Amino acid sequence: MEIRSLLISSQNGLLENELCRDYSLFNSQRSLPYQTFGYLTVTDFLNSLNDILYRSPDGYIHPIVDQSTKHIFKLVQQQRTKKKTTKTKIKQQEYKHIQQSKAIITCNKQKRAVPSIITSSQQMYRADDIIKPSPMVKQMKIMYENKVKKEAQSFVRLKSTIKDAAPKFEQIKLTNDFLRNLLIHFQRQQQ
Repeated sequence: MEIRSLLISSQNGLLENELCRDYSLFNSQRSLPYQTFGYLTVTDFLNSLNDILYRSPDGYIHPIVDQSTKHIFKLVQQQRTKKKTTKTKIKQQEYKHIQQSKAIITCNKQKRAVPSIITSSQQMYRADDIIKPSPMVKQMKIMYENKVKKEAQSFVRLKSTIKDAAPKFEQIKLTNDFLRNLLIHFQRQQQ
């Protein structure tokens, strides 16, 4: 029954290894119990289940749908597949951004005396203004640099404080007499 459920919930069928993986994921990491039913391989076990599944020529395993599972199978088939455009879309946007910035830079190099005007929606920017950081960015950069300097200074102060406060130990020579006396001392304290 669980095998049938996994196959019905799969939109395009499953390969044998995918079915085994999904079965173990949904059954607390237990593998398909083909040996319990007296089969030597998973393939033999799945081939014996010809009343609930069939194998297509390309190797995919599909469910055999009956009246009780027909409505679920239809819902699964009508689901949208997940779009895999996120990475390619980001790369395309980065490429467009690089191309646009190259155009601005080349425009500045060619017309140094008269800066070109770039229009975007309803705003107008001079190419020189786009390249220059705004005063707000400069202020934020200065604030960040000051914060880093303060943290570095406080670390140096803390380090010197720890260094001064650390106990200093003397180097002593360990002799048998010293160790014997130390042992006697600790034995007396325990009594």
